[in-house]
Amino acid sequence: MTYLVDISREKEPEWSSKVERWYQLDEVCYSFCEAIHQFKDIQKPDLIILALDGASNLSDFEFVNSGATSPSKFVYTLPNICISVLLQMLNHSAKVYCFHKGKKTLDFALQEGTEMLKIHQCVWVLSSSPVLEKDRRRVSLEVLV
Repeated sequence: MTYLVDISREKEPEWSSKVERWYQLDEVCYSFCEAIHQFKDIQKPDLIILALDGASNLSDFEFVNSGATSPSKFVYTLPNICISVLLQMLNHSAKVYCFHKGKKTLDFALQEGTEMLKIHQCVWVLSSSPVLEKDRRRVSLEVLV
């Protein structure tokens, strides 16, 4: 499943009541929350693999360029925090892996996710490219069962 997320944040998202300080989320985390909110009736995972070929470099760059120095803002750029916010929104818990293998990230994550089905019932592979498409971020979700 793929969803193009409008990152302008011109209005408060429908899921905002589920995430404290949603407005502090970095672009990637916000996009994941918005996309997952749009993907209705999907099985909740017991493992999530976050596959970001650009790691958290985009968020780190935006943090530094904004002149921000607060650790409370920087923390939202970390992949593990991104996923914990997503799990908070879902009112769910799951194990999490983060993979960063450059252009091979998604293929590697899907291979690992398929392998993990030996010990997990449902694996989500969440990915997003650092390249925007007309001010929208593409978020992909593969549900492996």
